[in-house]
Amino acid sequence: MNLRGFYTLLYKELLRFYKVGFQTLLAPVLTSLLYLLVFGHVLEEHVQVFPGVRYTAFLIPGLMMMAVLQNAFANSSSSLIQSKITGNLIFVLMTPLSHVEFFMAFVLAAVVRGVVWVSGCILPR
Repeated sequence: MNLRGFYTLLYKELLRFYKVGFQTLLAPVLTSLLYLLVFGHVLEEHVQVFPGVRYTAFLIPGLMMMAVLQNAFANSSSSLIQSKITGNLIFVLMTPLSHVEFFMAFVLAAVVRGVVWVSGCILPR
């Protein structure tokens, strides 16, 4: 196993999504907030999911999970598509990495992006 190559690819991916901080943290928060405001306001009076549970209390965990999954997927897919369009994907594929190392670097970067988003929303600053 080529650990140096794995860590280098992982580091490249982590740096890539830190450079686009607005897309990483602020855009999903804004999207979730708008979704919560629109649907929470419209459906709060008309929908009761469980007795005694407000609709917004039911909606917030789902919105958080949706944003985490969307961010995790967007990290790896946008990186691969962007590399393909710019033409530097061939340089990543020519490295002496196995398919497992390549896959795990992208998956771990996606997991870190999801965890960073959740910790940014939950933990106080």
